[in-house]
Order: sequence, then C-alpha cells, then structure tokens
Amino acid sequence: TTDWGRTNVRVADRNPNVAADLQWPGRKDVGHTFRHVDGTATAGKSTYADENTAINVTMQLLNSQDGQTKLATLQNQNLALYDNNTLRITANVTGPWQGKSGSGGPCRRIRQARCEIMKLGDLLWVHSTYPTQFHN
Repeated sequence: TTDWGRTNVRVADRNPNVAADLQWPGRKDVGHTFRHVDGTATAGKSTYADENTAINVTMQLLNSQDGQTKLATLQNQNLALYDNNTLRITANVTGPWQGKSGSGGPCRRIRQARCEIMKLGDLLWVHSTYPTQFHN
C-alpha cells in the first residue's frame, strides 16, 4: 500500500509479471475509489475517513460471502480486456472503521459498505468502494 501515494513508480520497481500497459505507474489523480475518501470527494459522495479505512473495508467486502461469490464469478469469466461489466458487492462491516454519509456531518462508524469490481484481463479491478450505512 505504500505505492498508493506515489506519483511516479519507476519502471524497474513495477511488477514485471503484469502486462506493461497495466503496470501501476503511480497515481496521476486519486482515481474513483479514492474519490470516496474524506478530503478528495466531491459534494454528495459518502466517504471513508482515510485511505487506510477504504482499503481495510474493501478487503472485508472482498472476503465477505457476497464478495467470495462475486470473485468466483469473475474467476470463471474469460473476457477480452474491457469487454466486461462491474459486479456489486454489499456487506456488513465490522471494526472501528469510520466514514461520512453523502449529506456530510461528523464521521460515524460504518455499518455497511459496497464495492464494485471487474476483471481486466486476468486482473481484479476495484472500480469503486464506499460506505452505504452507518451506526447511530
């Protein structure tokens, strides 16, 4: 996760097992997933308190029953690059993870979140992730 904040990852430091056009060069922008992090979101988006929260909650979503079912669906797909649709995962969240609703207000503990995933070639792509419900 240390590469997420880097703006330029040297070619020598990129994963050589990934096709050159899909290697992570560093972010030029925060990307859609991180548009749901407090401080980067446009008005009306629900947000995670920080990038660490976004990553940890997304890992919970992928490991949930719904997540594992959707990942198995992706695994069985044999699609050409970009010839695919996103799959939506929704699951309850455990732990102290905080976020804000799209209407703003203070951070609250996240009850439920959602992510949208797709397959790009043989790679998993988390298109978006965001909190959907909060504890009172």
